[in-house]
Amino acid sequence: MTSTVPEPALLEARVAAVTEAVARARHQPADDEPFPGAHALPTMLAREEVTLLHGLARDVVEGWGDVVELGTFLGGSTVALGTGLREGRSGRPLPRIHTYDLFVQEAWPSFGVAAGENVLPRWEATVADVRDLVDVHVGPLAAHDAPGGPVELLFVDVVKQASTMTETMHGFVTLTRPGSVIVHQDMFHWGSPWVLTTVSALWDRLVYVGEVARASGVLVVAEPLDDLADAVDWGALSTSSQLALIDALADRFEHPTLRGTIELAALFLAKLTDPTLYEHRLRQARATAHGPRLTRYLAEVEAADGHGALRPGSRPVPRPKDPHA
Repeated sequence: MTSTVPEPALLEARVAAVTEAVARARHQPADDEPFPGAHALPTMLAREEVTLLHGLARDVVEGWGDVVELGTFLGGSTVALGTGLREGRSGRPLPRIHTYDLFVQEAWPSFGVAAGENVLPRWEATVADVRDLVDVHVGPLAAHDAPGGPVELLFVDVVKQASTMTETMHGFVTLTRPGSVIVHQDMFHWGSPWVLTTVSALWDRLVYVGEVARASGVLVVAEPLDDLADAVDWGALSTSSQLALIDALADRFEHPTLRGTIELAALFLAKLTDPTLYEHRLRQARATAHGPRLTRYLAEVEAADGHGALRPGSRPVPRPKDPHA
């Protein structure tokens, strides 16, 4: 992939547009829908996150690259992206949305989804109004080729285990170019430390714009990422290397909840890989995790088992949140 660093003014304008989209998502009144039917979508995303995806597709995407959606569940995020593209590019060619998902789910009783159910028919029904914009790729990421051209907007909601991060980095982050937008839906969930490992490793080539719903992290690519993203097997990094990267990332955040959530992600990674280190970090966390949100997160880490965190029993369906909490 060939790409160059954009002129400072162009990158600054891009970051400003993304910043505005993040601000609108964070501050939109809870009762206001970003588009008709948004609040009725079957999705585990918070309302602010739906607004974010819609705003990025409508107001930021210029059409020089594809939109890639890694993880869609029942299609709420797909509808937000497709509706935003259609509203923002009226009369102009629309970029493709490439959606990747297994479409075979664990049990999600709150959505009426049974264990092992193939939810592709439900996804098709949800996205019917934007289906003409979408190329759907069913099955594991490794079973499919990535889009042939650059990726302008990359929405990542599949990193529930280490191996998926390698597939995401090698197959899709390598296709970003300066000016691309990356939204990591689980950047501020303690159960996805592998996202934090890669964000930290790429930090000097990214512009961190902000977070939405204390979950999604939004970044703009400032310099080419393809060489770094493709350099290692991210899922095979040693525990010490991953923890060093996550700890370095935590040090970049002053907000106590964001910093604390990153530190708890490191705690969870230690729980999965090194019992002795986990006990040491757990004592530290119990002494420093203050406030109701971090206290709840710490309790969730302690209750989690070795099979992962982002599952129906440990990740409740998000409700509208105070973005300033």
